[in-house]
Amino acid sequence: MKILVLEDNLERQQQFRNNLIGHNVTITDSSKMAIEKLTNEKWEILFCDHDLGNQVNVTSGDNTGYEVAKCLENNKQHMPTNIIVHSLNTVGAKNIIAALPNAVHIPFVWTESGLRKIGLI
Repeated sequence: MKILVLEDNLERQQQFRNNLIGHNVTITDSSKMAIEKLTNEKWEILFCDHDLGNQVNVTSGDNTGYEVAKCLENNKQHMPTNIIVHSLNTVGAKNIIAALPNAVHIPFVWTESGLRKIGLI
């Protein structure tokens, strides 16, 4: 699978690398780069964090997952097949889901039930 991960935390980035071995995974830590990649390539899965660049519990703004969600909401032709919001920021995650109603919020994606929900096990 071709998977785009929007995540700025290095430890979580490594979890994605470790758990998605065998898939075509690209990780970016900025909303601008994620938007560029989504605009120029077709993706099967987007894992979307909300708070980026050392921000904590912000509700919207520049360099957030919400910025990516708004871009996809307005450019549906670039929508990945599946979107998993893995942010621990509940307000930020709700904002992303409001913009992308087909997205799923799984804050602890690496649990067995989380992996089942996204079809990786």
